[in-house]
Amino acid sequence: SSDLPVLADRLTLEPSARMGAAERGVSTVLAGEHALPQALIGEVAVGAHAIALLPGGPKPPRPGELWANDRAAALFEDLSRGFDYVVVDTPPLNTYADGANVGALCDGVLVLSRIGRTTSSALRRAIQTLQAANVRILGPVVTFDHVGMLSKRQHRKQVEHDAAST
Repeated sequence: SSDLPVLADRLTLEPSARMGAAERGVSTVLAGEHALPQALIGEVAVGAHAIALLPGGPKPPRPGELWANDRAAALFEDLSRGFDYVVVDTPPLNTYADGANVGALCDGVLVLSRIGRTTSSALRRAIQTLQAANVRILGPVVTFDHVGMLSKRQHRKQVEHDAAST
């Protein structure tokens, strides 16, 4: 499912780091099971650069409560002290409220949408969700990936449904 953390799978990691990403990450740091340095994977090659990665970690039993504790703010404070830029990849806002909760802890958010996949009403709802959480919206990012026939049909149906309900 696209809702699962995939960054650790998409990046070139050593086998031990890849295994560690499945066992510890944001979820275990916020649960108090690991300290940030235990979960952070350093020197991950991305093009000609290197980044540090804090993977999502294993799915917690109650994901909705993950960001609703004091450790979340402390995590962002630790990250901002250690890095110039902290980029957080969250699940889609139409699936989980995590994006708005995380955004409230950050300096701001970029709203991503995919051409041919994200409907205007879904984008409008996402912006309303962020505004309701008093999140600073830095701007939009539009991405494109190959869209199959099934996705095109689903998008068209969603657009027709949205048009009929307004």
